[in-house]
Amino acid sequence: MKNNSWTMTADITTQGSGTEGVVVGFGGVAAGLVLYLDAGVPVFDYNYFEEHTVLRGTEPLSEGDSKITVKFDYLGEDGALGAGADLTLVVNDKEVATGSLDATVPARFGIDTFGIGEDSGQPVTHEYEAPLPFTGTIGQVVVEIR
Repeated sequence: MKNNSWTMTADITTQGSGTEGVVVGFGGVAAGLVLYLDAGVPVFDYNYFEEHTVLRGTEPLSEGDSKITVKFDYLGEDGALGAGADLTLVVNDKEVATGSLDATVPARFGIDTFGIGEDSGQPVTHEYEAPLPFTGTIGQVVVEIR
């Protein structure tokens, strides 16, 4: 996923605003990325060495099935490492938040974990306490490198 454009799509089932937890966590407190629900609201946080870019949905997901997509459009050319990126958070095919990064982590996020359904290592952000298990159901998470 590093130094590339990618799309991450999570198919989940929730109980609306009562649902919380990490859908995908990659990395940790020093650097990483996480997609989680906070009182049913989707949140994507890209942690660039403790500088956070956060995309937050506008309302809790409705009870039932939802699709959350994060689009990461890498701006590097000719093999450039650690270039910026444009971010888009899409919920049920509706764009709900955008942001941009001046730089991205060029190599690994450290020795921390990759998890689906919880953040089993250090938290990517101090906005939650790890492991913050997901209280809904995750059907699948698909990452497509573009």
